[in-house]
Formats: sequence, C-alpha cells, structure tokens
Amino acid sequence: MTRFRQAGSSPDPGTLRAPRVLLPVLWWRDVSLTVAEPVELSPLDVFLVEAVTLRGRLDAEDFHTYTGLPARVFGGLARRLWNLDLVNLSDGVATPVQDGHRRAAEGTAAKTSTITKDLLFLPHTDDLVVVDGGLGDFERALPRRVGAQASLPERLAGQTRDAFLGQRFAAGTVVNMPPQVRGVAPDSATDEPLHAMAGAEGRFPIPLVPAIECTVTVDHRADPARVMLDVLSKGKGGSVAVNLGPARGIIADLDEVDALLSTAPQLPGFTTHTSGDLRREGPGRWSIPITGRDAEALTAKGSLTRPAGIEIRTEPDRVRLLTCVELRAADPVAERLLTRDAFIDTLLANPDNVVPLMNRRPPGDEVGLRRRAWDLGHYWIVHALREHEDFAYA
Repeated sequence: MTRFRQAGSSPDPGTLRAPRVLLPVLWWRDVSLTVAEPVELSPLDVFLVEAVTLRGRLDAEDFHTYTGLPARVFGGLARRLWNLDLVNLSDGVATPVQDGHRRAAEGTAAKTSTITKDLLFLPHTDDLVVVDGGLGDFERALPRRVGAQASLPERLAGQTRDAFLGQRFAAGTVVNMPPQVRGVAPDSATDEPLHAMAGAEGRFPIPLVPAIECTVTVDHRADPARVMLDVLSKGKGGSVAVNLGPARGIIADLDEVDALLSTAPQLPGFTTHTSGDLRREGPGRWSIPITGRDAEALTAKGSLTRPAGIEIRTEPDRVRLLTCVELRAADPVAERLLTRDAFIDTLLANPDNVVPLMNRRPPGDEVGLRRRAWDLGHYWIVHALREHEDFAYA
C-alpha cells in the first residue's frame, strides 16, 4: 500500500526529493584508469608508417635512402611511433602492426597514460558513477562503522571488481565517464570480489553491502536530469554533497514513485479535488485547475503561486518522496487572483524597484494588491506603495 499526505514543505517544481533514504552503496578510491589522448601526426610520421606497411619492414638505411635523413632521425621517429602502437620496433627494424596504417591515415593515433578516479556504485539501481572531485569528504562524513546493510543483488554475485568495472567501461555505461578513458588499467594486484570493500560483513555466505542514510534530490530542470546525494556528516555537522550526474537508475526509480500520485484516493490538502483532477506536466511537476471560488478559499492558506508539497510513502517503507502540485487557473477570476500573487512574487524578487514596477502591474485595484501583500505578511511592500501618499508633504 502507498500512502499520501500533505507535506510541510515542497521541493522546487521539476525536482523530486527523498529526505531520508537508506541507500546501498559500494565505492572505490583512486581506481587506475587508462586514458588515450589524441596525437597529431606529422607528414613524416605518416610516411614512415606507410613505408613500413608497404615494405613489411624498414630500417635506418632504407629510411635514409628514401628521405636523405640521418639514422638518428629514424631512431627517434620509430621509437615515437612504437610508443603510439603504430609500428613494431625490434633491433632497429620497424615492422607493421594491425590497423597501424589505418589509424595513422585517419588521424586517430593516441598516446596512453593512467589517471585515478573515485567511483561510486549503487547496486540496487545499477548506477556506476565517476565522482568528480573525489569521495574524500563523503568517506569522512560516514560513521566509522556503517550499521545498516543490504544484500548484494543476485545478478552481481561472484563478480570481481576489475572484471565488473572493465565490462561497464567497455559498454560505455559509466556516468560522468571522461571521453578519453579506455578502461580500467591493468593492475598487478590480485583482483578482489566486487563487495570486498565492505569488509567482513561483505563475505560469504550472504554478501552484504553498506546502506548509508542520505537525502537524494533529482533535478529534472537540468538537461539531462541530475542527481544530488547529501550525506549527513557525523563529525562536523551539516552534510556532504555528491553529484551523481545523470544516474539513470535512481532517476527512474524515484520517477516511478512520483507517478504513483495519480493513484491517490484523495488529494491531500485539497478538499474539493481528487487525483483525477491532476495533470502530470513532468516528473516532480503536477498541476491542478482551480476555479475562482477555489482560489478565494485557498488564499487564506498562503500565496497561490506557492506549490503544495505532497509526500508519497511506499510500502514497505522503501522511500519517502516529496513532489509538488501547482495551481492553474480554470476561469478568469482564478486567473486574476493567480496573476496578482505572481506580481507580488516579482516585487519580492526586485525590492529596489517596487515603485517603478507598479507601472507594469496587472489590471486591477491597487488597494486590493496592498491588502493582499499585507495579508501575506509583506508589510514593506505596502509601505513602499504608500510612500507617495504618506510622505506627500515632504
């Protein structure tokens, strides 16, 4: 059973927020990755590769015969192309390599090097993320012993870390993956089980992984949608934010919970509306049409432009999600009242230009606008609008 209730706050329209989630995670610090940087070849580079390919071999004497250049030039050039894996080089003789000529001709030659990155994996949503900026603060924010645990999904049982990472990099399914990354660098150390970083709790017979308490926010206003994970710091207070980028698994997971709002038997906070009146404008963004009578009744609860927060709680208590519902005018009276509150929002955003902005105010009674601002507690707006009357003697 899914439960719905009115929330005391609302995320910004177009965002979804799970205020408290126990999220199973695995993470690895300083993973070595092989990167390939494009290299620009000179005409002499291309000539040497072509000559090697056509002849089957090339040494310094042959090179001098064709170019008139000394042996030392051949030596430096051949070693560079060997480092780029465009030719083989042994005992001063260059020989072809597979695809060497094609890569030289197409300009796709590259030199390889190694970088290190921190990776975070969400096994239950299958999101593997390269975390820009690293996971140092994240790791320090966690308690020395993470008490909550979750079982490793069966599909991952028996996999090793490097084999798993290698498959994901090869498939291109790593979030925030730098475009030049070729894959996990070969490591002389013995490969370990995928869950080994979890410590003793992660060993057989039932592999377990840590489940951390955090807040997850999905911002659908970004293109593509972006996930932010906030971990409450146990030592210094506050929280540590980790940008998970467009992590599709967790985005889809929370979007599915958000879509459940359409099944609510009664819409929380709206006495005259049901979920059948809702329109889903996108994940984290719902709207409902209101009449002038509805709008007049709702003015007592606050600004008509402020989204109403709805909490969705799934059973079992897997996730508690906050989404929002915005009001839309269904007749001219509601349109006028919504426009008035929207104009007050404009004044609040431009406190130094209240009087000039009044020249562009929506049609209607200025006295009514002042009264509405006063009712909403924006007293300074009323004082600014009355300044030309109250201080006319100056």
